[in-house]
Amino acid sequence: MNRRRTGMQLARALLIAAGVMLATAPSKAFARAHKKKPAANQIRAEDDSQLAGDARAFAKARVAFAAPGDGAEISAAAGVPVQLEVKGYALGPAPSKAETLAPTDGGAPSESASTATATAPFALLLVDNDAALRIDETNLAMHLTGLAPGPHLLRAVLSRPWGEVVKAKDAFAMVRFWVGPRPTDTVTAHEHEAKVWPDTKHPILTYVFPLGELRAGVALTVDESLPTAPSLDGSSDAGALEASAQPAKPSPASARPLPVQTALDFYLSGAQLKEHGRANKIRVVIDKRELPIVRAWKPTRLPLKPGTNHVTIDLLDRRSTKVKNAVNRTDRTITLPTPAGP
Repeated sequence: MNRRRTGMQLARALLIAAGVMLATAPSKAFARAHKKKPAANQIRAEDDSQLAGDARAFAKARVAFAAPGDGAEISAAAGVPVQLEVKGYALGPAPSKAETLAPTDGGAPSESASTATATAPFALLLVDNDAALRIDETNLAMHLTGLAPGPHLLRAVLSRPWGEVVKAKDAFAMVRFWVGPRPTDTVTAHEHEAKVWPDTKHPILTYVFPLGELRAGVALTVDESLPTAPSLDGSSDAGALEASAQPAKPSPASARPLPVQTALDFYLSGAQLKEHGRANKIRVVIDKRELPIVRAWKPTRLPLKPGTNHVTIDLLDRRSTKVKNAVNRTDRTITLPTPAGP
């Protein structure tokens, strides 16, 4: 009797197991048949309008200066050599788009190609505490001219195509240098440097957008006499400009337009903003009118009017006291087009 009961229990267990296998097999087959395939025309993260400047996709974005060296003394006659290295963030149009729009006859880029480049991700080169120059290609050997003798500051930030700062940890670089010889009197040299060079041990606020007007006489040209800088991963940049018979020609930084941006955006180093609680904050004044305190690191729309606007920003500490550093206060003149009359 026990043997018969045991046999019946075993048979029942086998039937249940078989039923489970039959029930699960079709579902697995269905899942395999309906597995999602990757999109054929997937766009780069840099071109994705759904991603903001603080998106995780750009967490590894990095920009650095290969030249000039920090603390360098550079001859005023030669101009300042500038080389940017970018990693983890693509500049310029996507390769497939650039190839499609490239001229086939060796002539100048078409209007559609220029438009594609203008709406592509780019880097910005800020000279001292003035408006920035646009750079669309990495690892170019360039010369910066028009700087007076004395201490100067270069800062680089990465930007989204529409003009929004990439807010990754390493999406900012800075270099300090002298045009002409540094004074042998150390006290005098330090006095001049303190007016231009921010102290890296303290928070640094880099005003970026809206850009405002570039200093007259400052120009950035491609230097064909210098080799193309290697990228951070040791490879060469495929997007560098071809050699020209001329020693220098206009760089993409000075030739291509920048987005007309009316929102305040910036890069903040060594400090944090918080929407609630005691933390650093930014004060904004437009034409002597103080706006609500900025407590978040994101683009903030400014009430700019057609014509000339004077914008001033200051970095404040948690007690609403100015954080002293060479560039933590920025004054910028923003001119917007005036609507045409009837």
